[in-house]
Amino acid sequence: MKSEHGIPSRLRPLLILLSWEGEVGRARVMELFDLSPVRASEWIRELRDLRPDWMVWDSVGRRYLATPAFLRTLSRQEEARAEETFASYLALTRIPSLHAHGEQGMHVFPDFNVPAAIVFATLRRAIRDTKAVVLTYRSMKHPEAHQRTIEPHNLVRAGRRWHVRGYCRQNQDFRDFALGRIVGVRLTDDAATHSHQDDAAWSTQVEVLLVPHPLLTPKQEEVVRFENFGNTSARRQTCRAALVAYLIQDLRAAADPERQRPPDYQIAVANIEELRPWLFPT
Repeated sequence: MKSEHGIPSRLRPLLILLSWEGEVGRARVMELFDLSPVRASEWIRELRDLRPDWMVWDSVGRRYLATPAFLRTLSRQEEARAEETFASYLALTRIPSLHAHGEQGMHVFPDFNVPAAIVFATLRRAIRDTKAVVLTYRSMKHPEAHQRTIEPHNLVRAGRRWHVRGYCRQNQDFRDFALGRIVGVRLTDDAATHSHQDDAAWSTQVEVLLVPHPLLTPKQEEVVRFENFGNTSARRQTCRAALVAYLIQDLRAAADPERQRPPDYQIAVANIEELRPWLFPT
């Protein structure tokens, strides 16, 4: 059976890898599909023979890279199905995700922040090859499109959004950049000079102490403890310092219980002063 690109359906996973990772290599195919080296090479060779204009051999990385011709095809035909193909990629690579259609008797909300495939793939390649990238970026503080040169070290899903964590050369500091706000990204030949090991907030592990909100009634507190803490009085959650603000935000936990009250907030952070150096500025 052929797909819409004239590719056998069984080779569709290779197209997904090429779309979201920007490359296909034998070791990666062996890892994901538990194939022998010979069989993995046969799969890749079959795709290459069917569409030789979609992949180019990288002799240094020992992999095939997506060509501009493939990326143009991707932008024209795959953009409307980005959520579907990204869900397939996350399932294929076993990355936890809510990007999925619910089975019968189950409903999953759609994702509103699916990153562009070319952005995701370019950043992933930069991280693998320890290269800098030039972002065209928009933020709430600087809503006009502007350029940043960053040295990315990790892609992060925080709540419903994807971010890239890396060293920003303009700010001379490690920052997070939301993938949904990236207008364009260009891979450079410039080697990164900062890694995740230099990122103190990334390397530091902190403990978040979560408790029922102190303004709940005793019976409401029982419900919260039953639902969230396994009927214990609190929960200690270890988290990277760089991600602790996202964790608190995603849990909708009150950092200021006097101002953030029930019923909107049912959980509170009991050790907020210890965590304050890592929180978003107010």
